[in-house]
Amino acid sequence: MRKIIKDILYNVISSFLIVLVIQFLIYPFLAKDLSIKEYGLFLLSIGVINMISIGFSSSIGNLRLINQKKYIKTSEYNNFLTLVFIVTIIIYIISRSLSEVINIYYLVLALCMIFKNYHSYSFRIEINYNNVLVLNLITASGYLLGLIFYKLLLQEWIFIFLIGEVLGTVFVILKAKTVKEEFKVVKNKKMYSQFFSLSMASLISNSMIYIDRLLLFPLLGSTSVSIFVVASFVGKSIGLVVTPINSVFLTYISKKNDLSLKLFQKICFSLTIVFCLIFIVTYFLGDYITKILYPAIYDDSKKYIGISSASALTFIFGTILNTFLLKMSDIKWQLRVQIVYVIIYIIFGGIFLIYYDLELFIYFTIILNLFRISLIYFIIKFTSQLNIEERT
Repeated sequence: MRKIIKDILYNVISSFLIVLVIQFLIYPFLAKDLSIKEYGLFLLSIGVINMISIGFSSSIGNLRLINQKKYIKTSEYNNFLTLVFIVTIIIYIISRSLSEVINIYYLVLALCMIFKNYHSYSFRIEINYNNVLVLNLITASGYLLGLIFYKLLLQEWIFIFLIGEVLGTVFVILKAKTVKEEFKVVKNKKMYSQFFSLSMASLISNSMIYIDRLLLFPLLGSTSVSIFVVASFVGKSIGLVVTPINSVFLTYISKKNDLSLKLFQKICFSLTIVFCLIFIVTYFLGDYITKILYPAIYDDSKKYIGISSASALTFIFGTILNTFLLKMSDIKWQLRVQIVYVIIYIIFGGIFLIYYDLELFIYFTIILNLFRISLIYFIIKFTSQLNIEERT
């Protein structure tokens, strides 16, 4: 237990470094340097890049984690990484033909993020969170260096993130054992099936993180994207610091054959208390912090800060529970939950934005996030009991 707490602490600190640099330095700086519409377009662009990059890389990484006892000595995963690179390049070519704003640097950034994020799973498989901390420290330092270059020379926001990701990529090339694996064609049909299911679930899951921007932009414009993201800034930032618990849990439970329902329920209860305390903190401090960091957008976003924080935190809570769904139930359930969530979000979220207003839309997202939490909990409870009955 002491080892788990230590790894959680390491992972929280390493994620805090990234959150601190991006959420508290880079984003507020760009919000001041860009117009509110330009800032909204930036948020949309970086959101799409993150959605694709993290979605693909985490699908291969999680596939490796949940199957590590069977496939730890094979190099079949590089086959999936190559496939992901090809798909990303195709997406770039299509996007480039639709918008002149997108350039080759977008593709380089996405490929670096995929490569770095996937091979960082090597540290998690080894339970070496010291390397995770060093990786994030190097990446965060690269972001700061990129911010200096942006201000003095480049004047293109993408170089802020590109410099950080390139430095992080260099570190994993030097330190990650998975980089040295040979290429091997996958012959296991079950692995292909798992990869497809995890890829779809992961892409949908990451689209859920940025779906507010994807929905708000065409319906209300980039200004509303800026207002909503700034309003949820404090809640989402604190939540992002807590999220590393998610990856540590998956690392450890992936090494267990069984995870008891009783333990899962205790974890749910503990997380509920933690997130309630976080909400209380964000409720009282969110307004003050947002006013300092985003003075230009504060007046437009202040009425949404409390409810936007609740929306962000309930979403992150559901994402952590999703880790246990991946381990304790069939992979197909994760995909089904994500699809149901996205369909409801798009249909009813669109209705609220078109016919009502942003405030009611945010209340709707809170209700939907609570529905997702309940759905995951009862699926795990039902399937766990079913598995026990089958074994007896």
